[in-house]
Amino acid sequence: MDIFADLGFTAVVLTSAGIYAVFALGLQLQVGHAGLVNFGHVGYLAIGAYTVAVANERGHGVIASTLLAMLVALIASLVIGIVTLRLREDFLAITSIAASSLIYLFILNNSELTGGPRGIDAGTEFRTTVTRPLLRWARDNGWDIDRALPLLVIVWIAVALTWAFLMLLVRSPWGRMMRAVREDENAVRALGRNPFLYRLQALIIGAQIGALAGVLYGFNLVFITPE
Repeated sequence: MDIFADLGFTAVVLTSAGIYAVFALGLQLQVGHAGLVNFGHVGYLAIGAYTVAVANERGHGVIASTLLAMLVALIASLVIGIVTLRLREDFLAITSIAASSLIYLFILNNSELTGGPRGIDAGTEFRTTVTRPLLRWARDNGWDIDRALPLLVIVWIAVALTWAFLMLLVRSPWGRMMRAVREDENAVRALGRNPFLYRLQALIIGAQIGALAGVLYGFNLVFITPE
């Protein structure tokens, strides 16, 4: 296990790469498969990271805070989708930027909840309840591993599971209908289907993946700020 004893900067790079890979997979579903011009996807990453941070600060566990982050992202994407998805592509792009800017301003100015420009602790709970017990267990069994390894493994498991889920999704009848919506909405309407509902579903699923990236981002950093 000596190869895993001192990963150092390599672990930092690979962990960050995995987090942004999850983030990009959510964007790929929205833009690549659904044709949604979403320039505000980073807002869902912020929702995931800050929800985890706020929940941890109030004593919730890692699993509960993660589920809460996904729920908040679902509600936010539902509200944003209902308001914006009937717009044309260029107007949708503008409103997606506006939506992410509103999320940023909420985080920046709500000091009591999010810490405002000072930031908020995000990763301590994960290190206390997951990383440290795993490191103790490994060392008790004679394995000397880097302290960054547990999160690194979790992040790339999340990448693999997210990729597999999306591959199954886009190859399903839903995925084929989603591509039809992207190519020709009028043809989809002629089949008696509602393109808006498919676009909304794609936005929500992509937002959930973006929030998952935000959760991992929060776990990776001890402290997060609006920037």
